[in-house]
Amino acid sequence: MKINFQTIIAFIFHILQMAQVSANDGAYFASGNHLCPLMETVISVKKEVLTMRRIEDDKISITVDYIFHNPTNAEKILLMGFEADSPVGDVNGRPKTTGHPYIDKFRVLMNGIPLSHKVAIYNLEEEKIPPKFNLEVLAKQTKIPDVLNENYTNFHYIYHFSAAFQPGDNVVKHTYEYAISHAVYIEAEMDYLLTPATRWANGKIDDFTLILDMGNEQEYHVAPAFFDKVEDWQCEGKVKCAMEDVVHALDRSTAHMLTVWQREGTIRFHAKDFKPKGEFSLLINQLIFEDTIINVEKIRLPFRKLPILHECALRNELSRKVLRNLPFAQRGYVFKDQELKDYYERQPWYLPNEKLADVVLRKEESEWRKKIDGMSIVKASE
Repeated sequence: MKINFQTIIAFIFHILQMAQVSANDGAYFASGNHLCPLMETVISVKKEVLTMRRIEDDKISITVDYIFHNPTNAEKILLMGFEADSPVGDVNGRPKTTGHPYIDKFRVLMNGIPLSHKVAIYNLEEEKIPPKFNLEVLAKQTKIPDVLNENYTNFHYIYHFSAAFQPGDNVVKHTYEYAISHAVYIEAEMDYLLTPATRWANGKIDDFTLILDMGNEQEYHVAPAFFDKVEDWQCEGKVKCAMEDVVHALDRSTAHMLTVWQREGTIRFHAKDFKPKGEFSLLINQLIFEDTIINVEKIRLPFRKLPILHECALRNELSRKVLRNLPFAQRGYVFKDQELKDYYERQPWYLPNEKLADVVLRKEESEWRKKIDGMSIVKASE
C-alpha cells in the first residue's frame, strides 16, 4: 500500500535544557523541536496521560499514554517524529549506534503492536535540516558523523516512524528515558513541550493528565505556564504544595512557581479540553552557603538534602541548634524541645511524623553535624 504523507507532525517531544552552560560547569543533555509546523486536520487526541518519573538521581522516565481518534472510515498513515539536539558541556556527545547518547529505551506501541523506528542524524556544522521530510530524505541520514570534540557536537537527531491510525480510537503508548541536566547550584532542570497538543485536529486534548513522581524526599518547583493556582494540582501521599516566589540558584532570577515538598507520593494535574498556552518546566535548586554568616531566622532551610557549606560562620546559637537538627526535621521528627518545635513548625515543608521514634543518621549527616559544631559565632556588631 502506498503511504500518503498528508502531514508530518511531532508526536511527542521532550526538551531538557539549561540557559547557558560551559564545560565542567554543567551538563545540557537534550533539546529539540518539531519536525515541521504543519497541522493535522483529521486525527484528534481524546486522552493523554503523561507520567514523568525520576528513576535515578540523574535519570527520568517518560511514559505517555494516548487515545487518538480517527473519525473517518479509512486507515490514515502519518510519518511521526521526535527530535533532540546534541548535549553540551561536561558530557560525552558521541552518538550511540541507536541514536542520541543520553536517550534510552525509546519505544512506541500502537494498538498493542510495537512500531519500529529509525534515527536520522544531521551534522549542523556541514548541513542544514530540510524544511520538509519524507522517508527518502530521512533514510540518507543514518551515518554517524565524525566526532572531533566529545564535549561539543552540533548534531540533530530525528527519531521517526510511521503510524497507521485505524478508524475510531487508537491506543498509543510512548516510553523513553533520558539523563537529567544539571549545573552549578542546580541539581536538575527539566522542560517538556505541551503545546504540540494544539497541532492535532481538535486543537486540544479532550482529557489530559500529568503525573509527577520525582521520588521520595524531594523538593522541586514547577513554572505555572499551563496552570494558574495550587488548587489545579492534586497531592497524593505525603506531599505539600504552595505557590511562592522562587529564586533560580544559577542566574538569581525570581519567578512565581509551584513549590512541592514530597516525602513520598505524587502530584497530579488534570484538565478537560486542555489547550496549553505554555510548556512544562521543573527546577530543583541546590542550596549553597558560601563565605557567609548563617542566620536561620532569615533563610529558608531545604526540605531535602543538606546545604553545601563553604567558609561559613553562624550568627547565633539558635542557628547552630537548628542546623544540627535539620536531618531530623527533614524526616519529620517531632521535637520535644520547644525552640526547635516552634522553628520547624513555621517551615512550610515540615511534615511531622508522630510514628517516627528514632532516626539513624547517614554518614554525611553525622559529618554535617560535626561541621556545624566546629563553626564559630559572629555577632551582628562584630
